[in-house]
Formats: sequence, C-alpha cells, structure tokens
Amino acid sequence: MRKFSFILGIGILLTITLLFSTLAIAAFEDWKIDWKQFAGTHIEIGMVRHPMTDSLLPLIPEFEELTGIDVGFEVLSEVQFREKLLVDLASGAGIYDIFNTGPRYSWKYYSSGWLQPLDDFLNNPKLTDAEAYDINDFFPNMIAAAKWTGEFGKGLGEGHLLHIPCQEEAYCLFYRKDILEEAGIKVPETWDELYEAAVKLNDQTFAGKKIKGFVARGIRNEGPILVWISQKLYSEGGRFFDENMNFVGNDAIGVETFEWCAKILQDAGPIGVSNFDWYDCMDGFAAGNYAFFIDADHMNVVFENPDSSQVAGKVGYALCPPGKAGRASEAWYWSMAMSNFSKRKEAAWLFMEWATSKDIMQKTILKGNTDPVRKSVHYSPEVVDTFKKWGYYDMNEELTKYARNIHPPAPNMVEAMFRLGTAFQEVLLKQKTAQQALDDAKRDIDEMMAPFKK
Repeated sequence: MRKFSFILGIGILLTITLLFSTLAIAAFEDWKIDWKQFAGTHIEIGMVRHPMTDSLLPLIPEFEELTGIDVGFEVLSEVQFREKLLVDLASGAGIYDIFNTGPRYSWKYYSSGWLQPLDDFLNNPKLTDAEAYDINDFFPNMIAAAKWTGEFGKGLGEGHLLHIPCQEEAYCLFYRKDILEEAGIKVPETWDELYEAAVKLNDQTFAGKKIKGFVARGIRNEGPILVWISQKLYSEGGRFFDENMNFVGNDAIGVETFEWCAKILQDAGPIGVSNFDWYDCMDGFAAGNYAFFIDADHMNVVFENPDSSQVAGKVGYALCPPGKAGRASEAWYWSMAMSNFSKRKEAAWLFMEWATSKDIMQKTILKGNTDPVRKSVHYSPEVVDTFKKWGYYDMNEELTKYARNIHPPAPNMVEAMFRLGTAFQEVLLKQKTAQQALDDAKRDIDEMMAPFKK
C-alpha cells in the first residue's frame, strides 16, 4: 500500500508538472517562428544576483522544453559578475553568450567592439515574430536608453539597439509610516526637511528597537553617485558635465551636494556606512533598522513580503525631495545583451526573445521582478492591484515623469562615476573637504575623457 501510494503520488505530481509545462509551451505555439530550429545547442548566460534573476531562473526549463536548447547559467554578485564579465569580453573568450548589463556599461562594451547589436535579430522574420514580440510594448524611454550611435557625449536614443530591458529602477524615498506617525513628523518635502527628520529620529527607540535616522549607499564605487547623490545634484540645478564633456561637478552646487550627502550619513547614518552597498541598506531597512532610505524603487517587493520583512505594511513611498530646480531621478534598466564573441548568436537571441516576451515578463513580475518594462505588464490588473495595495502605485506613476538616464554617453562613464564615488567617500570619511575631493576628481575625470574628444 505504501509503495502504491508513493507511485500514485509521483504520478499525480508528474501529471501536474506536465500540465503546467504544456500550458507554458502553448503560450508560444502561435508564434510564427520555429522554436526548435536550434535544438541541441547549448548557450551560457551570465547573470547578476538580483530579484530579476531570481524570478527568471525557475522558468528556464520551460524554454529548454520549448526550444530543445540547453541553458547553462552563472549567477554572481554585481562586483564579482562585472569583474568576470570584463575579463571574458576583453579576452574575447566568449564564455557568456548572453549577459546582464544596462546603460553606461553597454557604452563601454559597444565602443570596445565586445557587444553584438540586436537590430538584425529583431528584424529577421526567421528569428523573431514581430507581431507577437511587439517591441513597441516596451516603454519608449527604456528602448531609447538601449540605443546609441557610438558618438561621444551624444547620440543616445539613436543608432543600434544594444540590449533589451528586463527590469526598470528609478530612485525614491522609502520611509517608515509608523515611526513618522508616532513621532509626529510629516513626510519630508525638501532636502533640508529630510535631514532634520533623520537627525531627530536618529538613535530613538520605537517598538522596543533603536533605529538610525537614514541610510543610503556609502560604498566606494559608482553606486552612491548614481542612485542618490545625482538626485540631489540635478534637483538643485547642478550637473557633472557641460556640453563639451568637461567635468563641472566641482562648482558650488556640486560642493554643497557632496557636503549635504556626507553630513546626513555622518549625523544620522549607521556605523560603517562607508562600506554599505545596496543589499546592506535594503536588508537593514527590511529588518526595521532605519527611518529613511533612498534607493531603487523595486525594493518594494522585499519590504512588502511578510515572510522576510519586519516592515511589511509599514513602508511609505515618496519621490525624492525637489531642489531649487525641481525634481530629478536617475533611471537604470537591467537588460540582456549578447556577446560579440558568441558562436551561438541565433540560439542566444531566441532565449532573449523568450525571456523578454509579454508572457514571461508577466510571470517574472508575479515572482518579484518589479518594476515592469512592458506597458502591457505594467498596467495589468495584477500589477496595478498589488502596487495600490502597497500604497506605491501613485508615487510610481509620478516618478516616471522624472526618471531618466541623466548622464551623457561615454565609453568610460562608469569609471568617471567610480572616481566620483571615491571622492564622495573621501568627504564622508572626512579625509578631504568636498571642494578638495571634487577638484581632484575633476583633474582625473577630464584626463579620462580627453582621448575621446575630437
């Protein structure tokens, strides 16, 4: 009897598995391409550790059954991944056929001849069902951010399609609704109000737990510059580069921005924040350690998960405060790109097409891949209802008016932002004044940019 019950249970499980697998394949049966045309091929994908990746990995067996293509993948932290990817691309080894990237990084890869433009694959009816795939379903600004002519300092939104977006993030202010209510503090509407509220709440105890007033990335890399310091700078009317790609971020607005950002971390941030990357900040906020946090809006899915978050239902979402010039937000689009050294480009494209299709995008969103890059998914009832339940929907709609790729295209823009991240840490650790740190950064960044100027 026990043996019979076990076999019966396995049979039921296999039946259910086959049913779901059949349904998954059925969604692509009407596509006017031969999904099996590269059956038996093996492809390798390099992926970054991220909710976007976590949502896609369980679905890969569906692609393998649909196409007969065998998929290998490697998932690494951002730092490890980018280091290994750089070695792979620079050597021409072609370990990865497909890899995660986005604006700024793809500028370097494309300029170096390492990245395969996607236009020919997208426009090939043997490889792409244009109607079913529907490139126009992607938000226009996200496709524009994936195009570049290769011209130094200009041409963004034109030229070749360098990658396909998978996930969007812009940057917002997370806050603890319960803490602000108990303390009688309103949601900050200016940068100064944010500083004052963070300092007031710092080291206070709420529900038996001592908190810090504010957290944001402080690690020595490009992250702090891109995800929160830029928001302050541009909202005050500042910029890092002029129209000739000369660094101008050491002006009065740049100095004040660095001073303010360092001061809020010094006066209201956690010990060791100069080593904090995004996941350190995110995990700490989910654990209830901070009152305010500026970072990627997609972290909402972590904060609102009651199984892993201590702040589910307690988080408020707001735009970053306006400055003298209004509001600003950088945007980043995690994307898939193809190595120019891949020997299996057609098979790799089928995976990219499948992974960024409407059907798969809808599935990944329900598994935590916020925010959607396709309009049909973004405005689907499941997404709208969930975002409204979190109290996130209205802020997200407003944020789309401001979020954009702020920085002009240049092959070494990431290195320039990293150099600025080093300068910010020097100010944060009180090793240099903001003026000294930015003046030194200007010298190095202008030198970086010089070879690309005509």
